Amino acid sequence: MSKTPAERLAQTIDRFMTKRDSEFHFDKTYSGIISAILFEPDTDIKDVKFGTYKVRYGAGNERVVKLTDGIVHEVGERVNVLVPLNNPNRVIIEPTIKEVTPYKIVYDKETDSFIEYRKVETDGKVYELASEYKLTTEEKGTDNEEVTKMTLPDGREINFKNWDI
Repeated sequence: MSKTPAERLAQTIDRFMTKRDSEFHFDKTYSGIISAILFEPDTDIKDVKFGTYKVRYGAGNERVVKLTDGIVHEVGERVNVLVPLNNPNRVIIEPTIKEVTPYKIVYDKETDSFIEYRKVETDGKVYELASEYKLTTEEKGTDNEEVTKMTLPDGREINFKNWDI
């Protein structure tokens, strides 16, 4: 059965537009999920392997990524996948972060720091993360003792003013 000229024209236009759409240089956003954790529970947070995951998105796309937010994410956790200018070499993964509340916080007077402990159980494994927050205190042990700064686990600092102990 042969197609009418109108049907052939519609098919040709459809093929052209489909090809052209795939070549457009605009940002694309996909919803994805973390499909695998590629590091072990005992991997140190400073190890290059820490934070590597396999992410599945779009129509069967899968990619190994490194998330540098210092959080252990779970298999099945949702992520946003951004593809700037439709360039598959510039994929950005943004986790939809689920709050993992610390189950324990320990203060150490000697180091003037506290450590938060968080635990994530996923894919049959237990991942425990300890994050240290270091306080800087001036004139320690005097009447003028004051906390002046807190150093976060990633090295960023928060300055304090008028924090007398």
